Amino acid sequence: MHPRMRLLVVCLLFFYAARVSGEETISTFLTHMPQNSDKRCIGIAGVAEALIKGKQGDDLAPSSVDALADQIYQNFTSGKSIHYPAQLTLADKKVAIDDMLALQELSRRVADLYKADYCHLRRTPAGIKRLFAAEEQPVKTRAELTRLLQGEPEKIMFFCCFGMRVFPDGKVSETSHAVLIQAMPHEDFIVYDPNDPGRPAVCSLEEKFTGLWMSWKCKYRDQEIETEQGYHVVPSTRYFSALQ
Repeated sequence: MHPRMRLLVVCLLFFYAARVSGEETISTFLTHMPQNSDKRCIGIAGVAEALIKGKQGDDLAPSSVDALADQIYQNFTSGKSIHYPAQLTLADKKVAIDDMLALQELSRRVADLYKADYCHLRRTPAGIKRLFAAEEQPVKTRAELTRLLQGEPEKIMFFCCFGMRVFPDGKVSETSHAVLIQAMPHEDFIVYDPNDPGRPAVCSLEEKFTGLWMSWKCKYRDQEIETEQGYHVVPSTRYFSALQ
């Protein structure tokens, strides 16, 4: 069996095993990730990680979307786990936290908070300098990526990505993005990309002098095309701490 096909089979079996072994919370938030649109990838990946790593409190009163979104966004710099309710209030209705509508609204609000800060930083030379400094702190080696992920109980993290996307017609676009990366057995890695939510993507790694370069193929949003993308990846806590 081709090595990439073998890894994909392992990924799918691992994903299925998570669903049947009591890790329903992880699989639910991964399979219910909203599809990226209007540059919401930071919100989508960040919300998924926060809810996977956090603790759901059934005794907590339903939270407003704005309050929980703000809590999640403020924790991006620390990476601390949050304690969140089982339900959110949306239009005066109670909605389960893992409902697609709740996750869509949460990711949109978190993305809006980031966009506002990003636009504010772009207005001054000092802010632009901080943005560039944050981008220029990628994971350097495969060993570093392994260490970062193995340090997480769920072996999954939210990363900010900076690189390029190649379309089927050969067009190349410089782009920034946000994804979840999970460590697998045998030091392999898979990506959960908001452009193709719910589907683990097999990735390849290359150590360059500029840092670790990760690439994978996946569907591009709601379009019936597949793109190949390559990125340097920055741990979200490292990126957002540099913006402070």
